[in-house]
Amino acid sequence: MLLVADGSCAKIRELLAEALVPVLWLDGTQDPLQIVTAALAERRRQGQPVQTLHWVSHGRPGVLQVGATCVDRNALLVASKQLIEWQVDQLAFWACDYGVDKSVVGLWEEVVGASVYSSGGTLGLDTDGQKHWTLDSKRTNKTIIWPRHFGDTNTWKYQLGIVSYATFEEGPSEDSEPLSNSEPIAGVGHASMFTSLPTGVLDSIDNLNYENNNDFSFLDEKILADFVYISLPESLPSAEQTSNLKEFVQSGGTLLINGEMSSSSWADINKNFSQILEDLGSSISIRESPISVKDDNLFATKETDESLIEIGNFDITSGLQSVKTGTFGVLDIDNESAEAILVTSNSEANIVMASESIGSGNVIAFADINIYDKNSPDNINLISNIIIQSKQNLANANSVPVNTVPGAQSATEDTALSITGISVSDADGNLATTQLSVTNGTLTVDINDGATISSGSNNSADLTLSGNQTQINAALATLSYTPITNYNGSDTLTVVSTDSGDAPLSDTDTVTITVNAVDDSAVVSGDITGSGDEDTTTAITGTLKATDVDGLTDGTVFSIADGNGPANGTATIDEASGAWSYVPNANFNGTDQFTVTITDDLGGTTPQTVTITVNAVDDSAVVSEGTTDSGSAPSTVADDSTQVSVASNGGTQTPAAQIVTTSEVANGSSLSNLRDLEIALSNKAIDFEVELDDDTSTATANIPLAVLEDDLTLTSDDGERDSSIAPIYYAINDQGALTPLSYDPLVNAGARFYDTDGDGIADFLSLTLVDGGFGDKDGVKNGVIDDPSALGTVTLDPVLTALDNGFLQVADATNAAPAALALQASLTSRANAVTEIGYVILNAGEEASTVSDITALQERAHLLFSALENNDVTLAEAMTFNSEFLLRNGQSIRLFAVTNGTLADLTSLDDSRVSFLDGSVDATTGAASFSSASGIGLDLTLLNSDQNLSALIAQEQHSVPLLDFTAFTNDETITGTIVQAREAAYDAVTGFYRVLDTSGSVRAADGSLLTPGDAGYAAAALLEANRISALGDLSIADGESSSTAFSLQDSSYIAPFAQVEGNTFFAFADANTDGLSHFRSLGTNLFGLEDQLGGGDLDYDDHIVGFNVESIS
Repeated sequence: MLLVADGSCAKIRELLAEALVPVLWLDGTQDPLQIVTAALAERRRQGQPVQTLHWVSHGRPGVLQVGATCVDRNALLVASKQLIEWQVDQLAFWACDYGVDKSVVGLWEEVVGASVYSSGGTLGLDTDGQKHWTLDSKRTNKTIIWPRHFGDTNTWKYQLGIVSYATFEEGPSEDSEPLSNSEPIAGVGHASMFTSLPTGVLDSIDNLNYENNNDFSFLDEKILADFVYISLPESLPSAEQTSNLKEFVQSGGTLLINGEMSSSSWADINKNFSQILEDLGSSISIRESPISVKDDNLFATKETDESLIEIGNFDITSGLQSVKTGTFGVLDIDNESAEAILVTSNSEANIVMASESIGSGNVIAFADINIYDKNSPDNINLISNIIIQSKQNLANANSVPVNTVPGAQSATEDTALSITGISVSDADGNLATTQLSVTNGTLTVDINDGATISSGSNNSADLTLSGNQTQINAALATLSYTPITNYNGSDTLTVVSTDSGDAPLSDTDTVTITVNAVDDSAVVSGDITGSGDEDTTTAITGTLKATDVDGLTDGTVFSIADGNGPANGTATIDEASGAWSYVPNANFNGTDQFTVTITDDLGGTTPQTVTITVNAVDDSAVVSEGTTDSGSAPSTVADDSTQVSVASNGGTQTPAAQIVTTSEVANGSSLSNLRDLEIALSNKAIDFEVELDDDTSTATANIPLAVLEDDLTLTSDDGERDSSIAPIYYAINDQGALTPLSYDPLVNAGARFYDTDGDGIADFLSLTLVDGGFGDKDGVKNGVIDDPSALGTVTLDPVLTALDNGFLQVADATNAAPAALALQASLTSRANAVTEIGYVILNAGEEASTVSDITALQERAHLLFSALENNDVTLAEAMTFNSEFLLRNGQSIRLFAVTNGTLADLTSLDDSRVSFLDGSVDATTGAASFSSASGIGLDLTLLNSDQNLSALIAQEQHSVPLLDFTAFTNDETITGTIVQAREAAYDAVTGFYRVLDTSGSVRAADGSLLTPGDAGYAAAALLEANRISALGDLSIADGESSSTAFSLQDSSYIAPFAQVEGNTFFAFADANTDGLSHFRSLGTNLFGLEDQLGGGDLDYDDHIVGFNVESIS
């Protein structure tokens, strides 16, 4: 058991003074949660782990008060990583009303894993004299009572709330001297009835100059006095006058105000008294029907027989604490904000007084005009002390921050708006935060000049900037507003700046934003392509579908305008349904197009091209002199066969491949189209078939590039790699039509080119094909992939371009040839938590709204790597956090980050764990840089060389952490170094095993196929036949790093596993008993382990293993 308590409260120290167990005293000057975490860790180190933690402090719903520190829900979320380490069974919170906030109780239970006992009401002595010392747990339906060995509660007459009873002993002593002041004091006020009473007291105070008014005209201008008084108000000040009074008080001034409690005839006066205080934001009010004041009805009397005492000197900054909600004479006090109450008396009259802070100043309210009895020296001393301290308080007052905002702004739908002219100043130099919020859009600022985003995030509707005045203003100067997709109408930007004063002051301003509507493009789907045979009598048909936020309801949506029809046929379309029909001209074969115009209800138009492929048929010969048409098959070139290696489902095939003449298998129209794109196609094409198992649909062919190059070259005249020449690849169908087959990340298939011998020039083709789809010419999923295809080259000058929608496009602006372009992402800075970084892809012409929901984003997303936390990590020098990937020319990406989770964990883009990274392109280098509010930074560059051997082995790591050795089917040996590092208490032994595919399937001892999640998977995975002995038993000491040589000959997918404290962990979540993936890809061929069942701290640095590949032989 461990007992912790707020040592800054004298009453709590009194409660626990006779405790028979040690008390860990908290004082609020240090983080209470850190102190408790350290104490629990020390107890575990001593072999005395704590099972039950008792916490004693003042409280309110969901908040524990320790000195000036509030331990609330936000504090728990920030400290969640610490709380996971507490390892206690029970938490008992002795604090009033703490259990009322069930969300906080649930958070404790979720993070710590303990049963939580708390109170939903008072703890201590209530106003009826009843004592309450019981806690209950909703989880266990049990209760606990105050342990007697903590101390005797029978003599303790207080409560464990944020408030406590005030006592006279906490104020100054009765014989202390009044304050003195040698400088003149200026006062101004209103007393229209019994004027002689307040003025008589004020006349008795030295160095005081004041002006009394019969109305509130003295509030017409900014108040320049040291204090203000209002006595027996018969009317109310105007709204403008009240505003001036409120500004005076908030800026450090003091208002003295009194009503009258002698009889009900003063009801209107008292009503005005309460209304003025309410308009100032005070919680003090006076009853309209007064009651008499008797000492035995008041809580703030001495516990002795002495019923009345002299007030003597009174200091309004003394240590009086807030009091319990209640009625004191005729004053009603709200315990949430009223700071002090005092019942004063002299030998003739009782005075009831309440004090409350408003901003940097004070309101002091009296229930009776007797406070101005000039015959009472005590009263004169009290008023004198108050106004002297008001002058002092004004001199030291905290100034209100002042916002400067521009006038109304005008934005365009779906377009970012830079908002300039917002700044904030604070005369005290203690500006702390500026909160920005909108309702119908998102906000972004640049925080490179020192400000931080302490709440919310960029690209959200609400964010809070923290920093000093210079830093915050630098960020405000970069403010950008983007309306919600397709939104038009009005929005309001709210700016709230707050300082760090003891009583923080804020300034709130608003900026009206009008978002002007634009004509939104229609989103078109359906049949945008079609195909049929030459000279058929049957039309080629299809149907277009369209949606448009501007409406498509008038029945005349689809049309084909003059000049937009096909060049080699005729086309029609139904204007309402979108059903189209195309008939080719006689003897035409090849590709044709026509453009459909979609018109919305606002008259806006969107074009959509429909592409038609007309397949050639063998026309009858037309005999003329010297010509024949034999209809014979294409010839093969002299070297007409070769072997290719094809990997599929853990096995390898070597089908015979025919090398054929490209010009004889590709039709003239397709070749002409390629020439228009300045693409040179090799005259050697390859043709082979692959048979697949029933449970697989893809195969990867590994082909030496020399087989396909013919007279093509990737080099310049000096034999060096020409970075402007890009390899490109095409499939050829039975009609000779050419379709792009370069790698497409949205399909995860196609041709990828690698330099395996390290000379800087691609020499190897990895060609992934899909049964019935990408690269399969029969277009039918039938267990057979038929691939005729050819290599080409094209000269490109691609660049990175930041688009207005937040995406980054890689494209050659003058040539749309669909080559695959290689990029490299390099991590430059890390956050304080593990962060998964990935990217989502759009094709050229697609709108950002295509990925506006979590499902669409997950379907189009690829992972780059996970970034480790930025502290408490041991790394080897050889470890680099880079990742290479391919995009088609014209595709665009947007980078995202998921903190303390994975993309698969998310169910909504509103999840606070996910954010999009802001990027910019350097105009000089052409490289892009990205950053996030959490501290993540990375650079993105276009590679000016072909991907190397390491990239070949890492080519599937965008989806799962494994090594791809499937290309090495000819007994090749891969050599390099293994680098290791560790930051963990547990000893992990890491190894690798063969899997049949990227889903993690393994072959069991009986030959059956098991997938992660199947019974017996772990045992099958670790069979000797599946384990890679050359990569087994990898381990490293805590805090150490190492580098050792390796040599491996294998042709499989290879995945990691680790054995820790009797548990075996895999990279595939379904293979682990806790349903979590215990490995993350940290960079090219670099993996990180999380070594605790259930995820532990999820830091993935418990064993880091990387492979620096050097050569192949």
